[in-house]
Amino acid sequence: MVQIHRTAVSNPISASSESAASELQRVRAVPSPLVQVRQLAFWRRFHVRMSALYGGVVFFVLALMGAVFYYVGVAHQVEALQSRIRTAAITLSHEIRPEAVLALNVRADRAKPEYRELTELFRRVAVDEPQFVSIYVLRPTDQPYTLKFAADFVVPGRTTAADVGESYDARQAARILDGFVQPTVEEAFTTDRWGTVLSGYAPVRAADGKVIATVGVDIAEDDVAEVKADVRNATLAVFGIAAFCIGTVAWFVGRNVRRPLARITDATTEIASGKLDTRVHIDRDDEFGILGRHLDQMAAGLGEREFIRETFGRFVSADVAQQALSSANGAALGGEERIVTLMLTDLSGYSTLSEQLPAADVVKLLNTYFEMMGDIIERHEGCVIEFTGDGLLCVFGAPNSMPDHAEKAVLCAIEMQARLAQANRDWASSGEATWHGQGSELLRMRIGLHTGPVIAGIIGTRNRVKYSVIGDSVNVAARVEQLNKELDTETLFTEDTLIRLSDALRRRTVARGEHAVKGRKRPVVVHSV
Repeated sequence: MVQIHRTAVSNPISASSESAASELQRVRAVPSPLVQVRQLAFWRRFHVRMSALYGGVVFFVLALMGAVFYYVGVAHQVEALQSRIRTAAITLSHEIRPEAVLALNVRADRAKPEYRELTELFRRVAVDEPQFVSIYVLRPTDQPYTLKFAADFVVPGRTTAADVGESYDARQAARILDGFVQPTVEEAFTTDRWGTVLSGYAPVRAADGKVIATVGVDIAEDDVAEVKADVRNATLAVFGIAAFCIGTVAWFVGRNVRRPLARITDATTEIASGKLDTRVHIDRDDEFGILGRHLDQMAAGLGEREFIRETFGRFVSADVAQQALSSANGAALGGEERIVTLMLTDLSGYSTLSEQLPAADVVKLLNTYFEMMGDIIERHEGCVIEFTGDGLLCVFGAPNSMPDHAEKAVLCAIEMQARLAQANRDWASSGEATWHGQGSELLRMRIGLHTGPVIAGIIGTRNRVKYSVIGDSVNVAARVEQLNKELDTETLFTEDTLIRLSDALRRRTVARGEHAVKGRKRPVVVHSV
């Protein structure tokens, strides 16, 4: 039997090894990556070509500088406007005759020469400063926060002028009352019935120095928006030219990088999906070429390793195969102590079935049964240690550690019993159950579980080894499985397993008392689910 095993496995491995060896020999003939990089001419080095992409940093800096330029430029322009408003207000406060202001109190005073004197003065200033949309004089009243107009000049077509004596609520402008004390300018736009403006003020004093009014100068929000637009357009023009230049360079560099990078990306994706015969074949003498050649070498090595792993994995658990292939001493003899949950299963009445059924039907039954159970065990991260006739020995928590091995083992047992019950129904309805009438209408499975310490590792000889778990815990699991016969149950597990279950799962269990088992002095407390 051992000779048949060796012959069946050796031929495909040998054939694959010869193919992979020839591929590896071809790619290994290439000089080492370090040598190839050092032999590259300076202008062929990938990092030199990639330096063109540093333009992205320049692009970012330009964008940042553009934003700063815009905001600083706008702030500077607004400050300049505020300075002009303040200067104009101060100049007008000195040119206005106090007597002319005091002579204007009611609407009828618009006919007085003093009103024409003030509006003519304001018109001349507005001609020199086209952005001034309104110039006016406000006088205080006896009412808090209430002012009244003495004169108001408005650029034709922009807004309407206020009448002499018309009231103005000073609470509409934050700093207008400060204009009766000293020259000042609003920090933000104010809105009233005449529109949204940026205003500046200066006090008008009588001959004795007493403040009798304040002169105000307004610039419309639309004019400030035009200033902002000019700054924005200039910023965008500079930024656009720089972006075009950087984008052109990036396009040329990207075209040279995109193609090999796309091939490498596609190849790695194919390899990751399991297509290990994928090759890049990049014929370049820069870093992309080196990367492509060694990617081909890696794929060839992975193909050989995957073939060995898949073949090996059919004889042992996939986790054991992975552990054995993960390092040079992965299959060395030895083990380690672990706390695990063990599962032993057995088919009820199997001896009778194997005696009465043809051998081919028995093998078919076992293969079908083992495949169903194996899928469930693998899904719950269990490791099948060995097949014992019609039974299974599984371990949860080795070779890979898992903190909830007891929970997973019990859930696995529940699903295994449910799957076998469904299979019995399917076989009965389809008529495929050839063992019906041979002593049992249904297949029944007994499962025993126990959590405890074992030595898990590789045992055997220098020429033949196997992964196994050794310890009294294995014997306890076997005895618990046999207790199902006495208690007429299907799944039993010990108290050591129960205490590691979640509260939700523990509530689904049923206590089955203490029972003496062969080989142990103390009785074992078991539970079913």
